[in-house]
Amino acid sequence: MTLPSEIRQAIRLVCCAAALCLAPVAQAQDTAAEPAATLKQRDISGEEQGDLSKRIRERFPQTSGKEAKVSAAGPFRFAATEQWHYMDRSDTESVAFEDSGYGIGKQPLDAAAIQQDSLLPHLEAAMLKAGLNPEGKRFLRFQDEFSASAEPRLLPPTFDPSKAGTHVARTAFYERMVEGVPVFGSELIVGLLPDGSIGRLRMHWPKVDPQFIDSARVLQKMVQSDRWKVPPSLHRKETEILEVSAGVGHSGIATPGFKMAPVVRVLYRTQSRDRKYPLQTTGYKYFEERGQEVRFDSFPRVSATPAARKPKLSKAAK
Repeated sequence: MTLPSEIRQAIRLVCCAAALCLAPVAQAQDTAAEPAATLKQRDISGEEQGDLSKRIRERFPQTSGKEAKVSAAGPFRFAATEQWHYMDRSDTESVAFEDSGYGIGKQPLDAAAIQQDSLLPHLEAAMLKAGLNPEGKRFLRFQDEFSASAEPRLLPPTFDPSKAGTHVARTAFYERMVEGVPVFGSELIVGLLPDGSIGRLRMHWPKVDPQFIDSARVLQKMVQSDRWKVPPSLHRKETEILEVSAGVGHSGIATPGFKMAPVVRVLYRTQSRDRKYPLQTTGYKYFEERGQEVRFDSFPRVSATPAARKPKLSKAAK
């Protein structure tokens, strides 16, 4: 399947700013269960295009007066100009937006205005104004961006870009809790432009079935009482279990189709057996009550480069 360039560009926007069982009384919920390979571009009616344009203007006033190129694929809708990119999806009511002016200012941010106590209320107000202020959010952290130019070969080992560069953006990340139950896969990130309007936003906050919350609580009790055991697939010499927690998990914002289920999330770290150049990998796996793995996101796997096609290194290079 080949998607138009504007769709590919918007998908990159969603994915890079960028990741993510069944309990006794609930079953996994699937909506728009169209697999990734069958996601097809579709036409947008005049009525839908008008609704989309109105929604974008109401949420992000700086987009007014600029005609956007609009396209759609399955539940995904995309709109873009040279100044901004927008995406939403009808099945989960998720939204992503990026203004091209975000994070490229020449003047540093006001140090006092970006302190947590000062900035979070302004973010809250901006989200309320845009009608994008979901319940259950909990501030997690900031991601800072710096701008600078330098000759890499001349930089000293002690070079610190946060001190040498200009602080041009601070983006807030939130996590989600519903009645004391974490929701894995939900995400909310938001950053403001100098005028206080939203310059970057990604909100993936699907509705959660109350049955899933009840089932997740059962799993929480099983984890706390040690009645839930880490599956044998993770009991390997090179694998270290870092954290085990129960909640509700669901597919990511860019995953075609949608799946949600009560799960136990296991944070693990593995180390390769190569003694000379050991590699560590840290990741999450999700499991249902009986220990069967649950996968929320499925994308086509890219096969490894065949050995015959890999460049051969000289002995000196090795």
